[in-house]
Amino acid sequence: MYESIYPFILSLILSVFLLLITIIPVALARYSKGFKYSYLKLPRKLYKKYPSWGKRAYWAHINSLESFAIHSPALIMASVLLSNGLPVKDIAMRSALIYPLFRCFYVGMFIFNKPILRSFFWGAGLGSSLLIYYGCINL
Repeated sequence: MYESIYPFILSLILSVFLLLITIIPVALARYSKGFKYSYLKLPRKLYKKYPSWGKRAYWAHINSLESFAIHSPALIMASVLLSNGLPVKDIAMRSALIYPLFRCFYVGMFIFNKPILRSFFWGAGLGSSLLIYYGCINL
């Protein structure tokens, strides 16, 4: 059983950082052909003008938000259990630490249009989150 909260907090910080970093390729795609003040009025309409890699970057960013919504409660649950003196299985700590790496590779594979690898890293990231939930169940 694992008894330190730090890997879960580190995973949360890295996950938030990665989520924020995924905005950069979207901004590059949005303003790669120059910036006009009118773009600020209706920024979502620019999506149609994105290059294909920019559209994939946007989809990767949206998926990162969705994935974070699954991953962050698992980290919070593990942190709360540990701070209340309850043990969490070791697999949860390992999964928490590897999740940001899987997500980083996922975003890269999505932007560079590598669908098989993208699917693998998506599944690995989701599996990591689910293993944290599993690690919090002490039967």
